[in-house]
Amino acid sequence: MSIYNKIRRAVAKKVVNRKKHLQLKEAIITFTFDDVPETGFTAGLPILQKYGFKSTFYVALGFMDHPVEGGVRYTPEHLKMVVDDQSELACHTYGHIHCYQSSKATIEKDLSKNSQRINEVIPGYRFKNFSYPFGEQTIAAKQVVRNKFRTGRGVNSGINHGQIDLINLHAYQIGTNITPDQGRALIDEAIRLKGWLIFFTHDVQKDHSLYGCTPELLDSVAAYCSEKKCSVLTMDEAISRIEGR
Repeated sequence: MSIYNKIRRAVAKKVVNRKKHLQLKEAIITFTFDDVPETGFTAGLPILQKYGFKSTFYVALGFMDHPVEGGVRYTPEHLKMVVDDQSELACHTYGHIHCYQSSKATIEKDLSKNSQRINEVIPGYRFKNFSYPFGEQTIAAKQVVRNKFRTGRGVNSGINHGQIDLINLHAYQIGTNITPDQGRALIDEAIRLKGWLIFFTHDVQKDHSLYGCTPELLDSVAAYCSEKKCSVLTMDEAISRIEGR
């Protein structure tokens, strides 16, 4: 990231936010998937279902039916699988756009297209939560997210506790950067802090991308959540609990 964009993100963090003092009786864990590659649906979702956990899938619907090696990224049927599971579909823009390069009007137009497309696939469905593609946050992007969504999730590592910004929530990637022991340690720390720990990944397969993880790693983290009897909620369920709804 350039120094200029680092400054823009820092300014956006200061100028545009939705502050909340987090006071939970117990930790919340949320599993999220970004983009989402097909294996997020076909491998990631069943792993979490095995433990009775719901999850959140941040979809950029410009990727739907998009050809990739060996098939397509995902289809409308994958989205319906998530809804049938009572898990959550959330917004990741339509075109997976770079917010650093986009005006407020461009971002709004792109988000409207994503909302329109999900209604064509699942009539009446409404995105309530958002994650920033590439983690890119600007004043314009955060203003739009603050007006349209309950939460905005970034890619900065951290457990959300104490004073938090609901449109710049921290999260930990489940991937090559984390071991099963480190995943369990994060869960233990979230329990100690009574914080909100959000995990994110992309594809779930043996030969995963730089941004994905193996099924075994995801299963290990989910199994420990089950062992510790954690409250595992979707993004929307979590913010509803936090806001007392």
